[in-house]
Amino acid sequence: MSEIKLFNRWTVKKSTFWISLTALSVVFLVLVFLASIFLSARGYGLSGVSYNDAAYDYELGGESYAYPAEAPAMDGDFMGSDDMANMAFDEAEADFKRVDQAASVSPQSVQTERIIIKEGNISLEVEDTRDSREAITAIVMGMKDQGAFIINSFETQNYEGAAPYISMVIRVPFEDFERVMDAIARMGIEINERNEFSDDVTSEYVDLGNRIEAYEVARDRLIDIMLEADTTEDLLFAEQKLTEREAELESLKGRLKYLSESALLSRISISLSPHVSSQPIDYSWKPANTLRIAFDDLVDSLKDFADFLIIFSVAVLPWLLFFGLIIWAIVRFFKRRATKKKVQTEVKK
Repeated sequence: MSEIKLFNRWTVKKSTFWISLTALSVVFLVLVFLASIFLSARGYGLSGVSYNDAAYDYELGGESYAYPAEAPAMDGDFMGSDDMANMAFDEAEADFKRVDQAASVSPQSVQTERIIIKEGNISLEVEDTRDSREAITAIVMGMKDQGAFIINSFETQNYEGAAPYISMVIRVPFEDFERVMDAIARMGIEINERNEFSDDVTSEYVDLGNRIEAYEVARDRLIDIMLEADTTEDLLFAEQKLTEREAELESLKGRLKYLSESALLSRISISLSPHVSSQPIDYSWKPANTLRIAFDDLVDSLKDFADFLIIFSVAVLPWLLFFGLIIWAIVRFFKRRATKKKVQTEVKK
């Protein structure tokens, strides 16, 4: 039987049925393959982000510091020409390790005042943002003798004549933190957000102090070795180690200073927005700007279309031609075969 009945309605030749099924399968595979090529050509993917937990990075007064999570050990034994110098370096390394090990004792065993860092942010709508900024500035200036200061202040305006949006960051004494937050909150017609955060850094503070002591002991020992060095090689090695220790010591001191100042002066981030009722009605209409935006969108869309044509022509079209030729060859082969059978049947008849 050379025919197949589909759905009890249509009668199709077996050769035609199998040719169509094969062609559809090939087309499906081709589309899946081309889609994967097109997506890879467009550069879709996830960008990896790596983090380094071995150090703390922070910024203080425009200067950047790095705090090593662990005090690095000495780089091994120094193989100089003088055996006495080697023994001296080994002894310095042993002293540093002993003091550093003592610095690693649990900070809870050391009696010290708690070091708390407080931060807050508040966002509110006010009648006049500039007047509110002046009032906040007056509060900060009133505590200037206690170290309070304004870190930054930014002003943005949506349209001409509108009240500006103002962002400020200030630092105030730790003991006045709550009072200042309440004073700022009372300026607002509506408070959109108010958050306060506290961080106990006592353990880190004590650990930093102990590590600084360990590094200072190692530094002093290296200075003694430099004074007793008999050869230039010994002197250069001791100088290199001293430079490394000084850099690490400054990093630790910078972090300690940052914690101290952050505990003394709390940071407050402020966002001032004009209340809706105090905003003037915007009657401005600039069709030229709208036309420019529309033109930019047109140019961007043309660029995207051109990019698509380039990617399609280079990455997709060759594969379409390749698989198209294969499908054409298969169809042509089965057509010839069907024609040959038809001719043979007619000849027999």
